[in-house]
Amino acid sequence: MLSVTLLPIRLDKPCLLFLLFLIVPVFGQAQFVNGVETIQVNDVGIVSYIDNSINPACAGLAIQPNDLTSCFPHLEIIDMSQYENCITNSTLAKCRIELGIDFEYLVPYITESIAENILFDINKAYQDYSKDVIRIYNEELNRLPLCIDPVAVCPKVFDEQCVLQRITKAQSRIQTEAHPVYWAKVYQVILLHSPAALSYSVPYPLGEGMIFSPITANTPRLAQYYNKLVAPYASNVIDYARRLEWIAELPVPYIPSEISIDAGGIAAFEEDKRILDMGTIVEQERFGFANLFGIYNNTQEFGYHFDVLAGPYVPGFCWACTTPICFPMIPTPSIIPIPALVFPEPRARPRYVSVPEGESIPFIEGDPIPSPLN
Repeated sequence: MLSVTLLPIRLDKPCLLFLLFLIVPVFGQAQFVNGVETIQVNDVGIVSYIDNSINPACAGLAIQPNDLTSCFPHLEIIDMSQYENCITNSTLAKCRIELGIDFEYLVPYITESIAENILFDINKAYQDYSKDVIRIYNEELNRLPLCIDPVAVCPKVFDEQCVLQRITKAQSRIQTEAHPVYWAKVYQVILLHSPAALSYSVPYPLGEGMIFSPITANTPRLAQYYNKLVAPYASNVIDYARRLEWIAELPVPYIPSEISIDAGGIAAFEEDKRILDMGTIVEQERFGFANLFGIYNNTQEFGYHFDVLAGPYVPGFCWACTTPICFPMIPTPSIIPIPALVFPEPRARPRYVSVPEGESIPFIEGDPIPSPLN
């Protein structure tokens, strides 16, 4: 296990409109800043070390579950709260060995293909959830007695208060029935494809958090290191040469303050690594950055669910006039579409981030919840 000394960390949409009028005041408003959905961010985890080796000592031996990840290429993550607690009240060795307090987690790499399988299965889980939402809406809107006013004159086709009450009941059922089933499927997907993923906070039911694994690209992305890190940012010849040296290891002199061993490279260039695309694990180890594939949930959004064939629909009825003085009148039954709007909407979403080695991981908060494998 690599022991590191850390630098100070920068903890840094005629019926639809009617339905919106009914639902928005009841179920609240999503939080937006300049038109962008907001999620809170607290940087609490640190990319400590990239190990791209396969440990031959693991072959044929009885390995404990929490030691399995050390047998394969993995990323070491430091939990900053535990780390700071250890160095304040004890020593790192005593924390781990004597007190059983772990501040370092080994998280194995997954491939692009595994991430694609996760995305496919999570999208399937959301499609199933959407069908459940439509089913619940239809069940509530179509239960007897129907929300029909038998003396209503067109265009009033149903009892608005009755419909609103049933929408409210449907929303409650979605929260207690559909949400948990959806998230259970999401966790099953992650457990199947990446059982040793590391979770910060819990996407269900608390909302904001991320479950992530380091990910390696299938093919190298060699051109990006020059195109993204050297040419666009060099302000002068010396800066250009220094950035080029960081890529090609040319003998350019540096003053000590420009170099950060703990951060894995030249201090002034470290944050620029966050713009890098996915690379192979060999590239990540060579250039001192890690690619993370995460699943997160932002609850501050509306979900819109409607299918032309499945609905949801509500039965309507009114009396239509055949003459200007409304006599005689004819009965007019109808089927009215009522789109299912859900707030808050559970949705597991992917996120790719690049993190310089020795630097903080964005979009995570709280303490890590490891699997038995790490």
